[in-house]
Formats: sequence, C-alpha cells, structure tokens
Amino acid sequence: VNQQYVGIDLGSAAQVEPVVLSQKGGTYPAPFRLTLFTPTPGAAIRYSWNGEAPREDSGTEYKAPVEIKESGILIAQAFAPGLTHSVPVVTAYRIGASSKPAKTVTTFHIGNSLTDTVVPWMEPIATSAGETLQFHRFTIPGAPTDWLWEHPGSGFGDNRIAQAFLIHAPITHIFTQPFAGHDRNIANEADFSRRFYDEARKHSPDIQAWLYMQWPDKAFNDSWSKGVGATKGLDGVAPAKTWQGAIPNFLRYAEAVQARIQKGGYAGKSVRIVPAGAALATLKTEIEVGKVPGMSDFFKECFSDDLHLSAKGAYLVSLVHYSCIYGKSPVGSVSALQSGLTPEQTRIFGRIAWDTVRGYPFAGIKGAAKTTPIKVKTKR
Repeated sequence: VNQQYVGIDLGSAAQVEPVVLSQKGGTYPAPFRLTLFTPTPGAAIRYSWNGEAPREDSGTEYKAPVEIKESGILIAQAFAPGLTHSVPVVTAYRIGASSKPAKTVTTFHIGNSLTDTVVPWMEPIATSAGETLQFHRFTIPGAPTDWLWEHPGSGFGDNRIAQAFLIHAPITHIFTQPFAGHDRNIANEADFSRRFYDEARKHSPDIQAWLYMQWPDKAFNDSWSKGVGATKGLDGVAPAKTWQGAIPNFLRYAEAVQARIQKGGYAGKSVRIVPAGAALATLKTEIEVGKVPGMSDFFKECFSDDLHLSAKGAYLVSLVHYSCIYGKSPVGSVSALQSGLTPEQTRIFGRIAWDTVRGYPFAGIKGAAKTTPIKVKTKR
C-alpha cells in the first residue's frame, strides 16, 4: 500500500546455519581428521575437495570425520527441507612444508582472456629451456581487476584466490592485467591490483608483483590509444596515429599505476611491468620492413580476431613473460613448440622478446636504463 515495504529478517527460521569446522584453515604439520557440524537440526552436510561448491545432489555427503591428507580447498554447505541452504564455507588447508623441487618457479596470473593468452605456453616454454615452472591462474573473460577481486569462485583456474595463495605458497611471481577495454582509472587499478599482491604476500612475502600490459585491438580505437580517459594528462601520452603508436600510452598507464602502488606504501618488492604490447609492436614493424622472412602481414600471422592472438602472437607474448620471469634471453634455449614458426623466425621472436624486456626499465632487468621510457619501433 502506498509503495511502502517492510523487510523481515527471518534468519535461521528460513536458512540453514553455516557449517562449523573443527579446525580453522591454515598450515598444519601433518594430516588430521576434520569434523563438520551445523547447528540446524536435521540438516545434511555436503562438501567438496578442490572442486565447486556442493549442491544437494553433488559433492560428498558428510557422514564421518574427513581425513585431510594433503593441501587443498574444502567447500562445505548444509541443506535441510524447506530451508535455504547455508552460506558456503570455503577453507584452505596446507599440510606440511612446501614439497616443490628446488629452483621451482611458481607463477600466478590474474586477468581476463588476454591473460589466457599465455595459459598453454608458459609451462612448456620453461620446460623446453630446462626450467621447472608451476603455472596458476584466475581469469574471467572480459573482466577488469576489480571485478576479479569481487567475484572469487567464478571464472577459470584457481578461482578461490585467498585459499589458492595459501596452498600454492611460496609463489614466486604474481601478475595482474590492467585492461583498456574498461578504462578503469589509475586509482582503481592500483587499489585492486595491490589487494591481490597484499593477499599473496600473506603466505609468499618475497613474491614479485607484475602489471601485465597488453596491446590495442586492430583499430586502436580504445580510450588509451586515443590518449583520453584514464591516460589523459599523463606525460608522453598523445592520440595514436598508428597501431604501434598506441603502445606508449598503454605503458604510461601501467607506469602510473605502478607509481601509485609504490607511493601508497606497498611493502613488497617494487612492482614491475611486462611490456608485452611493446614486443608485438616491434614485431609488427619488423614484418612491415621485411626483417622477418616468411611473414608479410602482422595481423594475419599474429591475431586470431580483432584483439586476441594466434599461436604465433601468443608465443611471443609468452616469451616476453619468460624473459621477465627468468631475466634472460630465450634465444637458443626455448624451442618453437607448436607455434608454427621456422627456426629463423623463432630466433627473431626470441630476440625481440629479450630486447624489449631488457630495454624497458620497469621490467627490472639489471643493466636496463633507469629513467628512459621504452622507444617502440615504428615504420618510417
């Protein structure tokens, strides 16, 4: 009546009480038995281990204490007829010290489908070079960093992020991916990227944080390429006249985010930047001037649609990540794998990746220029 409403909190009269665990999440020296309980009379408990949240018809029904023998994530919910199921309880358990082989590098990548670019490549690339790399990711197609932070449990990969940071520790490198498609302001990106970094540092205090900078679509029609939106007013930013000319704007955005994180009191190692788009820009120019035998059309060779990359383009971006992670050139050590590149093209791609990384001061390679921003090659 008269557009007036009354809200009544029914609480436990309408919803099953949450599951109570006998041991809280964390690190334990040895396996143990975990007891689950709900205060709601007659409610049934179901749980999953390293899986999705259980439903009334999925997961494992709790009948006796659960033997926690290895590290993992437990999700438990309780169900009762006529009531809404309980809020899921998500808990991570780490059993014993890390059993990773010596010199193992563990990476965690957070972003959207442009982060998915490197998913099938990083471990094989490292293996081909004689390195041991454990790759983890949390991605949601099209998502900016704030959306990823606010939607744990969705998307792909290790999506229970806080719990994953515990069970996969120590993590060596963490990557977040600012995205031009949503043009988040610099304060927003710095805030939410740092939230991921700080969460990871709870269990991996020596982790190296990275901002993974991508590239514009073929039309370079986004706000960063135009020098507007979040990039407006940044030093060195101007409307791009070529695809390659948009890359410095992307890097200036990342550098502004990095500076804000550092000035905000971030306690970890100085945040670094992966100049992936810059490597693609150099490759485009070299193809256009005839320096890459067997290639004449950059977009045809390296893109699968207006924005996403083919195997060849993804291989180059993955080589840039490799160069950043290991601080060395992939030339002569990383194989072509399933990229479809010839041996000569493989060497060229490796050279471009390494030259881009070591020539960009914010990639953190020793001996790189301290203050001069990267100069992206463009066709004259």
